[in-house]
Amino acid sequence: MSTKELLIIVGCEELPARYVQYAATELERNILQLISQIEHGSSKVFASPRHIAVSVSNVATHAPTMEKVITGPPADRAYKDGEPTGAAIGFARGKGVDVSALQIVDGPRGPVVGIKLQTGGESTVELIVAGIENAVLKMDFEKSMRWGSGIVSWARPIHRIISIYDGELLDCRVAQISSSDVDHGHRLKPEPFKVTSATDWETSMYERFIIVDRQKRHSLCRNQLSTISQEMGAEIRDWDLLNEVVDLVEWPNTIRCQFPPDLLDLPPRLLIEAMKLHQRVFPLYDRQSGALLSDFLVITNHPYAHESDVAATIAEGNKRVLTARFYDAKFFFAEDRKKTLLEHGKKLEKMRWVRKGGMVSDKVQRLQALCAEWAGIFEANPNHVTRAAALCKCDLATQMVYEFTDLQGHVGRLLAEFDGEDSAVCHAIEEHYLPRSAEDDVPTTAEGATLAFVDRLDSLQECFKLGLQPKGSSDPLGLRRAANGLVSILLSQNRALSFGTFLDGDLLSFVLARMKAQFQEEFGGAITSAVLATGLDCPVSLYRRMLAMQALSKTEDFVELRATFKRVMGLTKDHSNTNLSDATWVHPTEESLAQAYTNINEAVKIHLNNQDIALALESLSTLKPFVDALFDSVMVMDDDLDIRHNRLSLLRAIANDFKQIADFTTLSA
Repeated sequence: MSTKELLIIVGCEELPARYVQYAATELERNILQLISQIEHGSSKVFASPRHIAVSVSNVATHAPTMEKVITGPPADRAYKDGEPTGAAIGFARGKGVDVSALQIVDGPRGPVVGIKLQTGGESTVELIVAGIENAVLKMDFEKSMRWGSGIVSWARPIHRIISIYDGELLDCRVAQISSSDVDHGHRLKPEPFKVTSATDWETSMYERFIIVDRQKRHSLCRNQLSTISQEMGAEIRDWDLLNEVVDLVEWPNTIRCQFPPDLLDLPPRLLIEAMKLHQRVFPLYDRQSGALLSDFLVITNHPYAHESDVAATIAEGNKRVLTARFYDAKFFFAEDRKKTLLEHGKKLEKMRWVRKGGMVSDKVQRLQALCAEWAGIFEANPNHVTRAAALCKCDLATQMVYEFTDLQGHVGRLLAEFDGEDSAVCHAIEEHYLPRSAEDDVPTTAEGATLAFVDRLDSLQECFKLGLQPKGSSDPLGLRRAANGLVSILLSQNRALSFGTFLDGDLLSFVLARMKAQFQEEFGGAITSAVLATGLDCPVSLYRRMLAMQALSKTEDFVELRATFKRVMGLTKDHSNTNLSDATWVHPTEESLAQAYTNINEAVKIHLNNQDIALALESLSTLKPFVDALFDSVMVMDDDLDIRHNRLSLLRAIANDFKQIADFTTLSA
């Protein structure tokens, strides 16, 4: 059977950076699903702002054919006096064949009627032609758009579909666009060329100033940034921006720019946020002092940016845009400083919080009450944290935050410092927005943690009262993120609180589901399920158990240990008694196990009470050889009911101790 290369390319308008990698990965997944029954080799993804593509090597021309026998009713019911009965006729009709195609075959309980059917044999070409439109259009983008007079929606308008199999064009259509074997390069070198293979296509695109291999583009960008910054005696810290910028350019060229040094008088974070979020340029920091510099680096998409006159034009353009924005910020900040933070906050009485949820000023009042209630739990100064609650939303009414929304909290902190507020209050104002995401920092102060926690708690409680909980994948109010924040804050502050002590109903279930998702991401499904089976709902206690189980799972003896105690838990699942005071042991292995358990029992209790989960697991694990010896020597389910009862009670006591950490029965063998 011959094997060929399959190449699918989608050419479109510039995709938003956040869609580039996703679209390419989804295209690969959907195409591989389309040919899942066909033998094929490895696949490769290409992703750039205007091109997403996937190539698959060694794709067979057809799926393998297989013969399958489908059996029906017993032969003596299917035929009477050699003639087919209704049972035979109905079976044949249901399988889409004539009754004459039925055969008598051996079944597990005697002769039955059957039909031999051939499956497979699908043509690769036919599968691609029939399925490529769905493979492209079924991608689930956060936002899609329509174009022209068509009814199709996608992330951006699609211009070209290239579908090549073994160097030949496949005749197919996507969004009313017929497939082609012609592509185009960079807008500054757009001459068309014929596509015959992935390798030739990648080379031709490179010659036309497009690097379609995202990893190559990423490496090139990083090398350019590192080289130029080192030559300047500077360093880059905001590497997180690179993952976005690499999907904004097709042909990276990095140039040095500068804004007026007098603007460094503005708050550094304002300058940094504006450079990163509004211009997607890289701030530079002095390598010795760490101070922010007025120099910055821009990764352009201009093929000729290495030429001095082009570079100068680009640098001047970036300088003008950024400088204008900075001078605006300087004016806004000066205007905002003319009022105290609390004076700005008067506008919160006319600023709506959420639909049917009152004004932001109402939320502030709730936060003050909650902070007074929760301050002691987080060991925060109640005066400082309630003062921070009163001020934390005031900067929403400033011109600075109106223009630079990502600076909310930071502007509040700066204005509070100018107003002479206590440093703990100022830090809490800024920290109460943390963490903004799973990768973000968490509050470092007790006051900041308290305010951050109650802010999220209030949002969840009020929105659930109003019936505004997330539905499906939609979460416009960020309530999933708020629930994740509750978990992260409790973990970072090491506050052993059970959610069930202050949440109930749907909200409790919602928060526990988010906690489970967080743990699954870090520890995997198996360990998470085993530990959550304890029934605990305290993130700190659960996290310690998961760390201990994760460490145990990496030891050489874990597989055997898991098998032993999984058996212990399985045997005793229907036995509840653990009273050993009147037990009489009839075999040495029973007595040895009972004594070993008695020797560690008190220590295990102390370890669990002290949250020393790893030590508790270590102590319980020492019982393995004694349990194995019992299993090897006697039948636990002895015919003598008293003996059986005693053995099950001993094993159940051991199982109960383990189940305070994890349920081994949920772990796969």
